[in-house]
Amino acid sequence: MEKVEKKYYIRLEDSRLVEVSKEVYIVYYKMKREERYQIERDLQHGLLHYDEWDSEDTNGAEYIADKMADTEKEALDHIANQALWELIEQTGNQSDLCRLIAEGKTECEIAEILGINQSTVNRNKKRLYSKLRKILK
Repeated sequence: MEKVEKKYYIRLEDSRLVEVSKEVYIVYYKMKREERYQIERDLQHGLLHYDEWDSEDTNGAEYIADKMADTEKEALDHIANQALWELIEQTGNQSDLCRLIAEGKTECEIAEILGINQSTVNRNKKRLYSKLRKILK
């Protein structure tokens, strides 16, 4: 009697069956079982999978708020930065000083970068602040 070789099939998402080798069949269903095990374990521990909320219109991940991003704060920071750069442009030749102050550099660091005395930086900074006050009024 002739031994008939067993055929192995994997069902695709569109319900088609595809013939595969025994090795591929075993690995595929091992992975599927591991996936099910992880989901079952998560359910036992009360974990919720947002991908279960997927629908035709939305992705479940869209329901999860990104707590790291504060879009309102980012928008206000962007507007403030734009306004600051407009002010810097109006200050003329002191734009380097403005940029270095905005970067949080000390007067000593600014003096070293610009190659001038710290007292000159202080005097220019006072003039700049006076000019900015007039622009902002």
